[in-house]
Amino acid sequence: MKGLSTLRKIDAVGRIVIPIELRKLLDIGKEDEVEVLLEDDHIEIKKYKESNECLITGEITPQNRRYANNLVLSPLGAKILFNEIKINKKPLNRKFKGFLGRTIFYAVYFLTSFVQKTLS
Repeated sequence: MKGLSTLRKIDAVGRIVIPIELRKLLDIGKEDEVEVLLEDDHIEIKKYKESNECLITGEITPQNRRYANNLVLSPLGAKILFNEIKINKKPLNRKFKGFLGRTIFYAVYFLTSFVQKTLS
Protein backbone atom coordinates (compact mmCIF):
# COMPACT_ATOMS: atom_id res chain seq x y z
CA MET A 1 0.00 0.00 0.00
CA LYS A 2 1.59 3.24 -1.09
CA GLY A 3 0.42 6.83 -1.05
CA LEU A 4 -0.42 7.37 2.62
CA SER A 5 2.12 9.43 4.50
CA THR A 6 2.09 11.32 7.75
CA LEU A 7 4.67 12.88 10.04
CA ARG A 8 4.69 11.98 13.73
CA LYS A 9 7.02 12.88 16.59
CA ILE A 10 8.45 10.25 18.91
CA ASP A 11 7.71 11.00 22.57
CA ALA A 12 10.22 10.91 25.45
CA VAL A 13 9.88 7.13 25.92
CA GLY A 14 10.05 6.25 22.20
CA ARG A 15 6.34 5.94 21.38
CA ILE A 16 4.49 7.13 18.30
CA VAL A 17 0.77 7.38 17.64
CA ILE A 18 -0.55 5.48 14.63
CA PRO A 19 -3.10 7.79 12.96
CA ILE A 20 -6.74 6.74 13.35
CA GLU A 21 -7.16 6.66 9.56
CA LEU A 22 -4.45 4.01 9.25
CA ARG A 23 -5.76 2.02 12.22
CA LYS A 24 -9.24 1.94 10.69
CA LEU A 25 -7.89 1.04 7.26
CA LEU A 26 -5.83 -1.85 8.70
CA ASP A 27 -8.51 -2.87 11.26
CA ILE A 28 -6.20 -2.27 14.23
CA GLY A 29 -8.27 -1.93 17.39
CA LYS A 30 -7.55 -0.40 20.79
CA GLU A 31 -6.13 -3.55 22.43
CA ASP A 32 -4.72 -5.26 19.30
CA GLU A 33 -1.09 -6.31 19.14
CA VAL A 34 1.17 -5.08 16.35
CA GLU A 35 4.48 -6.42 15.07
CA VAL A 36 7.40 -4.05 14.70
CA LEU A 37 9.93 -5.36 12.18
CA LEU A 38 13.27 -3.97 11.02
CA GLU A 39 13.51 -4.29 7.24
CA ASP A 40 16.86 -3.14 5.84
CA ASP A 41 16.62 0.65 6.21
CA HIS A 42 13.04 1.06 7.49
CA ILE A 43 10.66 -0.10 10.21
CA GLU A 44 7.53 -2.04 9.32
CA ILE A 45 4.51 -2.04 11.64
CA LYS A 46 1.66 -4.47 10.98
CA LYS A 47 -1.24 -6.02 12.83
CA TYR A 48 -0.12 -9.19 14.59
CA LYS A 49 -1.77 -12.39 13.40
CA GLU A 50 -1.06 -15.59 15.31
CA SER A 51 -0.39 -18.24 12.74
CA ASN A 52 0.83 -21.77 12.93
CA GLU A 53 1.21 -22.14 9.15
CA CYS A 54 4.40 -23.73 7.84
CA LEU A 55 6.49 -21.27 5.83
CA ILE A 56 7.58 -23.99 3.38
CA THR A 57 4.45 -26.13 2.84
CA GLY A 58 1.61 -23.96 4.14
CA GLU A 59 0.43 -26.86 6.35
CA ILE A 60 -1.23 -26.20 9.70
CA THR A 61 -0.68 -29.21 11.95
CA PRO A 62 -0.37 -29.78 15.71
CA GLN A 63 3.24 -30.91 15.07
CA ASN A 64 4.29 -27.53 13.61
CA ARG A 65 7.08 -25.88 15.60
CA ARG A 66 7.97 -22.21 15.99
CA TYR A 67 11.66 -21.31 15.70
CA ALA A 68 13.70 -18.11 15.95
CA ASN A 69 11.98 -14.96 14.65
CA ASN A 70 8.63 -16.82 14.63
CA LEU A 71 9.56 -19.10 11.73
CA VAL A 72 6.98 -21.93 11.69
CA LEU A 73 7.80 -25.28 10.10
CA SER A 74 5.81 -28.49 9.84
CA PRO A 75 7.70 -31.79 10.07
CA LEU A 76 7.52 -32.07 6.27
CA GLY A 77 8.63 -28.44 5.81
CA ALA A 78 11.52 -29.05 8.19
CA LYS A 79 12.62 -32.10 6.18
CA ILE A 80 12.36 -30.19 2.90
CA LEU A 81 14.40 -27.27 4.24
CA PHE A 82 16.95 -29.60 5.85
CA ASN A 83 17.42 -31.58 2.62
CA GLU A 84 17.67 -28.38 0.56
CA ILE A 85 20.41 -27.11 2.86
CA LYS A 86 22.18 -30.49 2.77
CA ILE A 87 22.07 -30.64 -1.05
CA ASN A 88 23.14 -27.05 -1.72
CA LYS A 89 25.66 -26.78 1.15
CA LYS A 90 25.79 -23.01 0.68
CA PRO A 91 25.92 -20.55 3.55
CA LEU A 92 22.41 -19.19 3.99
CA ASN A 93 23.58 -15.79 5.14
CA ARG A 94 25.02 -15.18 1.64
CA LYS A 95 22.01 -16.51 -0.22
CA PHE A 96 19.36 -14.57 1.70
CA LYS A 97 19.44 -10.99 2.90
CA GLY A 98 17.38 -8.97 5.33
CA PHE A 99 14.84 -10.22 7.83
CA LEU A 100 13.94 -13.42 5.96
CA GLY A 101 17.60 -14.35 5.59
CA ARG A 102 18.29 -13.89 9.30
CA THR A 103 15.14 -15.82 10.14
CA ILE A 104 16.13 -18.78 8.00
CA PHE A 105 19.76 -18.62 9.12
CA TYR A 106 18.85 -18.81 12.82
CA ALA A 107 16.08 -21.36 12.24
CA VAL A 108 18.52 -23.76 10.60
CA TYR A 109 20.54 -23.78 13.79
CA PHE A 110 17.53 -25.08 15.76
CA LEU A 111 16.12 -27.09 12.88
CA THR A 112 19.00 -29.51 12.51
CA SER A 113 18.45 -31.24 15.86
CA PHE A 114 14.67 -31.26 15.38
CA VAL A 115 14.88 -32.97 11.98
CA GLN A 116 17.40 -35.50 13.19
CA LYS A 117 15.06 -36.42 16.08
CA THR A 118 12.07 -36.60 13.72
CA LEU A 119 13.88 -38.85 11.23
CA SER A 120 15.00 -41.30 13.93
